[in-house]
Amino acid sequence: MWNIPFSRNPFFTGREDLLERLHTHLHTTRTITVSQPLAISGLGGIGKTQLVVEYAYRYGQAYQAVLWARAETSEALNASFTEIASVLHLPQKEAQEQEVIVQAVKGWLRDTSGWLLLLDNADDLNLVQSFLPPRFAGHLLLTTRAQIMGKFARRLEVDTLTPEAGALLLLRRAGLVEANAVFKTASPSDQSLALALTEELGGLPLALDQAGAYIEETQCSLADYQQHYQTRRAELLAHRSMLVDDHPEPVLTTWSLSCAKVEEANPTAADVLRICAFLAPDAIPEEVLLEALKTPRPTSEETDLEEEEGGGFSRLPSGQQKKLDSARPPAKGGQMDKAVALLRAYSLIQRHAQAKTLSIHRLVQVVLREGLDEHSQRLWAEQAMRAIVAALPAVVHEKWFQWERIVLHAQVCVQQVKDNARQSRELTKLLQQTGWYLAERARYREAEPLLERAYRISQRERGTDHLDTARDALTLAYLYESQGKYAQAEPLYVRALAIREQQLGAEHP
Repeated sequence: MWNIPFSRNPFFTGREDLLERLHTHLHTTRTITVSQPLAISGLGGIGKTQLVVEYAYRYGQAYQAVLWARAETSEALNASFTEIASVLHLPQKEAQEQEVIVQAVKGWLRDTSGWLLLLDNADDLNLVQSFLPPRFAGHLLLTTRAQIMGKFARRLEVDTLTPEAGALLLLRRAGLVEANAVFKTASPSDQSLALALTEELGGLPLALDQAGAYIEETQCSLADYQQHYQTRRAELLAHRSMLVDDHPEPVLTTWSLSCAKVEEANPTAADVLRICAFLAPDAIPEEVLLEALKTPRPTSEETDLEEEEGGGFSRLPSGQQKKLDSARPPAKGGQMDKAVALLRAYSLIQRHAQAKTLSIHRLVQVVLREGLDEHSQRLWAEQAMRAIVAALPAVVHEKWFQWERIVLHAQVCVQQVKDNARQSRELTKLLQQTGWYLAERARYREAEPLLERAYRISQRERGTDHLDTARDALTLAYLYESQGKYAQAEPLYVRALAIREQQLGAEHP
């Protein structure tokens, strides 16, 4: 007895360790008296459904019944249980009352052994439990974005594909190698490009499948797709082949819907996501997010002021403007935990409690940024910058550990923020302090563009004779001197001395 709605995926790649763990757990754990489902948990598009479908095809012969149910809503579960009742030829399959059918299926699951039931998209665990008997004698697998199982299920997390597995999936799906080929059969140039694209797409199976389908349909090369992706990310992440039935929604739609639900349920959680979108994806310090949440969102009045001061910002569309007008007050500490709990329920972030950091998939960042207009992107990038600046430690050896927590995020942040008069002081501080720290660590190549940019901004915004300009000239001169670039360092030292003599007097210490 079988009602799996999908055919076997000929491009299924990797996951051998997970399949083996699933099989070992289900066939060595006795669940006759105490029933506990196994929950396949992870981000939308991570390949949860494909994993359980492959498991069903690979090990289905060991069961007398392999059953499938959609579990996203009560309506979907009711419809699926009606189909299961028909597949099982239960006498109640034609009952007028839906509850009679559900109870009949629950009774069969309780009293019968040798079955495998797959519940797909079981994000609401309380809902799912209401459709299951307290005890059952078969094997129950569910896919879910939830990360918190309580006593209901044992959780098995699905992560992104390894670089080689992701590249192989892309090559197979694009038709550049046979469906059962190994990675080394591809040409060296295709191997290199596929690995680079896998890194850009964060090893996400759905995104790699979309990319491969696009390449197959359009007959473009891997290099062409990579070039298109650099300039048309949102468009390509929204493209899905019409031939697909196992996951018809593209990456952009999948996560946009999740983000919309988060926004509706908890605006603070949505703000945490947006701040994360403008930082590095891994090891985001929670203290930075707390700083970001202390500052209210910009209001439309501030937007008007920016225009009057020559900030170059345009007005937002009316719908977005209303969101800014109804800005939330600064968040309190307890709201952070509630926000993180909601985001974990959708597997949009991971929390590392011991390190006090969060992680977010880089494609979630792309979807979040692309979902904002240009003006809003700038505002949220600046919000992230202000949070980083507030969390900056002193540039002293004793604070190097704190700097290592924040330096990568500072580097990403300065790439996102554009020069403008309104934010010049905070941006200059971020550039100057980060560049100084990198110079102290002899990371001169990373420090140089930051310190040069800080010096240019100070000259432009505060004038060539300002003490801040002298400070930034000195830091840049120190960097040049450390590298033996004396011809570049000397005029900066001379200029800084001249400014200080002029502003402080020749006898000032």
